[in-house]
Amino acid sequence: MPGTKYSAEMKVRAVRLVREHSGDYPSEWAAITEVARRLGIGSAETLRKWLRQAETDEGARPGRTTVEAAEVRELRRKNRELEQTIAILTEATRFFGRYLELWRQPGLWPAASRRGQCRRRDARGLILAVSPSLIVTCSGPC
Repeated sequence: MPGTKYSAEMKVRAVRLVREHSGDYPSEWAAITEVARRLGIGSAETLRKWLRQAETDEGARPGRTTVEAAEVRELRRKNRELEQTIAILTEATRFFGRYLELWRQPGLWPAASRRGQCRRRDARGLILAVSPSLIVTCSGPC
């Protein structure tokens, strides 16, 4: 049953049954196989992994606990979101930087108007209204 989701209660019950009945079988694997068959778990290996993870969570076995794994997943998700945000802001900076470079070229900075703004049309005929701290592209008169 690939992709089958088992409830947390089912996992706890299966691990408890293996621990309780492992003395009734010649090996731990035999107990795992029988409990998995009786509970309808698709693979005995699935139950073995649950058993090992339960031991790790209890501190009886070294490894990453379920809580630690959840924290790592959450931190990776947040990191991915931050990297996407940085990429978007970088592209926005490049986009607006192109207009700033246009106005920094010698001879392209027009004289200031009485309102403290400069006006210049770009190649598309759009007006670029420039104030000392802001560059705005608009489609109508500024």
